[in-house]
Amino acid sequence: MKLRLRENSIRLRLLQSEIEQLRQGGTVSEKIRFNERQTLTYTLIVSAAVTKISSRFENAEIIVEIPHNAIREWTTTDLVGLENKQKINENLTLEIKLEKDFVCLDRPFDEDNRDAFPRPTQNC
Repeated sequence: MKLRLRENSIRLRLLQSEIEQLRQGGTVSEKIRFNERQTLTYTLIVSAAVTKISSRFENAEIIVEIPHNAIREWTTTDLVGLENKQKINENLTLEIKLEKDFVCLDRPFDEDNRDAFPRPTQNC
């Protein structure tokens, strides 16, 4: 799972096996280790407790929750991504995007593409 942070947005890109893991009711989690004592964890969880994609930050962990019905739709269709704008206050939202990770066009044989989704044949 790839994490991209920009301004007030979170984007997670998932490989085929990671989306299958979620479809089966699991979680997907990654860690970034800065040194022996400092780690940032980011986790995506399928949850019956939420009705839309939401996130929180606890104990150096970014936790994104996705409702069961959304993961079913995402994993059984050609839908590329899901998103939600989580209201922080009257003037601020956090944009959360979940996307299928596609094979890179300019590096198709890169190790990073080993489990990526094949690119759609239609033009954007």
